Amino acid sequence: MTTALTIDRGRIYGTDTVYYSAWEPYDGHSTQKTIDGVSMGRVGTRRLSETLDALQALSSERLAAVGFWHETQYEEAYAAIVNEYPSLGMNGGLNSKRDMGEIRTTEPE
Repeated sequence: MTTALTIDRGRIYGTDTVYYSAWEPYDGHSTQKTIDGVSMGRVGTRRLSETLDALQALSSERLAAVGFWHETQYEEAYAAIVNEYPSLGMNGGLNSKRDMGEIRTTEPE
């Protein structure tokens, strides 16, 4: 996808946990939010393509193809996040976790 991504950084209230996620203009994503008045979808939750959606439900072929499709989006999100926040590169230090296209870390308030 060629659309510039918006990186969202936020803190989980009352904790040292900070999260980073990548967002793009909404187009049927399964996770959606409004950022600066614009409806956005989280990278990693895009609508399945017609080709993937046509694969037999719960088949090993579909599970593998959709898994790869998600992982590709997650890597796209991580790259965009690290591009904006280079300190999160190379696993972002010992206290960070990458999961489903989001990076979480701990930072003192």
